[in-house]
Amino acid sequence: MNQTFLEELNTLSEQVLHIPFGKKEQEKLLAISEIKIYTQGTIICGVQEQLKRTGFVIKGMVRSFYLDVDGNEITKNFHGKNFFCMDEGLLGYEKSICAYEAVTDCTILQINTKQLKELINKDEYFKNVYIAGLENGMRYKIYRESEFLTKNATERYLQFLKDYPELSDSIKQSHISTYLGITPESLSRIRKALRKDGGFCE
Repeated sequence: MNQTFLEELNTLSEQVLHIPFGKKEQEKLLAISEIKIYTQGTIICGVQEQLKRTGFVIKGMVRSFYLDVDGNEITKNFHGKNFFCMDEGLLGYEKSICAYEAVTDCTILQINTKQLKELINKDEYFKNVYIAGLENGMRYKIYRESEFLTKNATERYLQFLKDYPELSDSIKQSHISTYLGITPESLSRIRKALRKDGGFCE
């Protein structure tokens, strides 16, 4: 595994958990993981696929999305560097409830879900990592709910640009609009209005 990545994980661990990602923990993770590289546009995991591996994004951006009854894609989330994806298996799901797509070229650490759950149950370090991940996921859900209840579509779009500045012109506008809960036509009008009224530049 790339030494730079291990060093970054150690830094992240110290920042979030205040515990170093030591050699013993590295060896345990290496034993149940492999690194996969995906090109932009690749479907990494489809809806209802068996969840045998949990993903951790090393580089790039992954999009998770639902399919509605008509087969339309509804963007759920964007998973950037140092974020988990394909992690429903840790919550007890046997099959994925959404699909995952590489919206840029991606490098993903894929961890055997069954073995990871065993580590979480018996190893204090990995248990703390899991708790921190759950807390982060809960904060995200609260944040998303708050956005939809308190911000209008324009404000949500501006927040999206702040959260994901590298994505605004590099992915399909339909991906952004469904993430924001609006139609592509509405997003187009918002973009035009921002450029016209404030000299807005994306």
